Amino acid sequence: MRLLEYAFSTAERKKNNEIEILRKVRILIPTQGANITPPLGPTLGQFGLNIKDFCDKFNERSKVYDLDFIVTVWITLYNNKTLTFLIKTPPVAFLINEDDESVDSDFFSYYVALSTLYKVIKIKNKDLRIDEFSLLKSLMGTFKGMHIILVNNIFK
Repeated sequence: MRLLEYAFSTAERKKNNEIEILRKVRILIPTQGANITPPLGPTLGQFGLNIKDFCDKFNERSKVYDLDFIVTVWITLYNNKTLTFLIKTPPVAFLINEDDESVDSDFFSYYVALSTLYKVIKIKNKDLRIDEFSLLKSLMGTFKGMHIILVNNIFK
């Protein structure tokens, strides 16, 4: 009996043209720099979406960030050729490279000051909404994987 109910409910859903998620796409886009050119154009164009409309909306909503920040964008594509998107904070590697208080070394691949770590925690905490200690442990693991050494002060 349950199989019959399931078959009936799926057939009924298709009649009502219920909106279903077609695909979720994660893409890195510079703030206020979305345009129809690759990689964004072909990615969204294959689903028959209005790319120009997305670019205008994204460029408007990304004005809260500095110009040319690389942000992660989660795009949800629906079967009725619409989309929604969510702008996340920049990746940790981008935030580290943006800071001027980092210096290269011959012995280690990279040094980063504690002030840079604090700035990254402040930015990422807006997006992740976890306590700062857990975020600190996560970032320390990321730094270890990237062969980055944390130092108190960097003298130039």
